[in-house]
Amino acid sequence: MNSGILLLTAVLMSAALALGAAQADTVYRWVDRNGQVHYSQTPPPGARGRVKAIHVNVPPPDAAMLRQVHGLEKFAKAYRKTHRRQAAKAEKQAEKQARKQQRCAAARTRLRRYLAAHAVLPQVTANAMGYYPYNTALIRARQRAEETARRICKG
Repeated sequence: MNSGILLLTAVLMSAALALGAAQADTVYRWVDRNGQVHYSQTPPPGARGRVKAIHVNVPPPDAAMLRQVHGLEKFAKAYRKTHRRQAAKAEKQAEKQARKQQRCAAARTRLRRYLAAHAVLPQVTANAMGYYPYNTALIRARQRAEETARRICKG
């Protein structure tokens, strides 16, 4: 995307320079000590008699060129707007992903704590009904932690 911005900037600058150069109406011509001819929009400092001012009749800017420059400016504005929107969307997506990873890490930590608690408790056999007499709440909490970690950390 950066190369597109650079290309667009170069095109706009060249169009602006072309329009700006078309408005210049006086050109100075002089010959230096070595006999080399120079042209400039400003006369050289200190040169008096050797400088000749040339007045150029500049036609008004071409309407098609102005429309093209205006179209390029509109395109550049739309391009920058789209680029900013895409960057904001990517940033929001990255923040969302970071929050999801934090929630997943917290859920896994909770699950590890429940699993560690189960390892500490003595192994008891289930009674006739199939229940553990004193750690049923812990088992349910561990199951909820497993479900939560699976749901949050999926994908």
